[in-house]
Amino acid sequence: MRLEVLKVAFLVSVVLNAFLGTIIFYQYVELAKLRLLSEELAEKVNDLLQRNAELEKRLQSLLEENNYLKHSLARLLNTTATEGKVPANLAKDYDWIPIVGVYIVRVGFLKYVTEGVVMKIYVKVVPGTGKVFISTTPRIGIDLQSSAVTALKVALNLTNSKVKYDCFIVVQADKTIHVIDGPSAGAALTILIMAKIMGLELRKDVCITGEILQDGRIGPVGGILEKALAAASHNIKIFLVPKGQGEMLRPLVISRKVAPGVTIYQVKGYVRVPLEEVLRERGYDMKVIEVSTVREALQYFLKPQ
Repeated sequence: MRLEVLKVAFLVSVVLNAFLGTIIFYQYVELAKLRLLSEELAEKVNDLLQRNAELEKRLQSLLEENNYLKHSLARLLNTTATEGKVPANLAKDYDWIPIVGVYIVRVGFLKYVTEGVVMKIYVKVVPGTGKVFISTTPRIGIDLQSSAVTALKVALNLTNSKVKYDCFIVVQADKTIHVIDGPSAGAALTILIMAKIMGLELRKDVCITGEILQDGRIGPVGGILEKALAAASHNIKIFLVPKGQGEMLRPLVISRKVAPGVTIYQVKGYVRVPLEEVLRERGYDMKVIEVSTVREALQYFLKPQ
């Protein structure tokens, strides 16, 4: 009888130990999972803290840059002109060259045409971090931001400048308009920035239109005839255009009389006519030269020694 009791007690002990072992093992597994989860959470929290610190730094940097930008633009706006007059400090601290653009003019009900306009672009460069600040007077709707950033980079590269500069730009027109071709001022802007960095004095009777590309080449633009006419009417002597844009396509019109008082005109194709010839027909004597790069174009802006 006693042996039977011992056997039962032994079996109960085995079952109990197995049960307790299972519970302990389960708790161990759960603790291991919790420990792993805790470690993962700790890593994620640490990562979030680091990212938050980085974002705070970026935010602080942006706030400082925004504050710098507001103050810089405020200084620029304080120098902008009213009624087309150039403030003395603008004329003293900045250099300028003429630029051309095109804008839309309403000539009738739902009828619009584009015309050329001559403006002045002023530039000042100071040691800085490569920022670009733009102001216009009056409002002319020109979008120079991307062209200006590229122009500054190209100018620094072509002049082999060891110093980074901030560039302050003021575009001045005679009236409030909406210029529709901001990129075409890129080449002129690059040349003016290069001249400021190198201390060169530029001619004011030379004008260029063309987009500035990253490698210093001059890209094609539109509105060449309108810009050329505007430049010629403002006594520009040399008008520089992108390679391949020194000619105009003129329709070849053939007339045929089919009956008394009835003549039919047909366009049989187009012929290439030098832009200079088109200008001469309209009473202007302005030289038109094609250029491929800003280095090439810069030579025409330099005053004869």
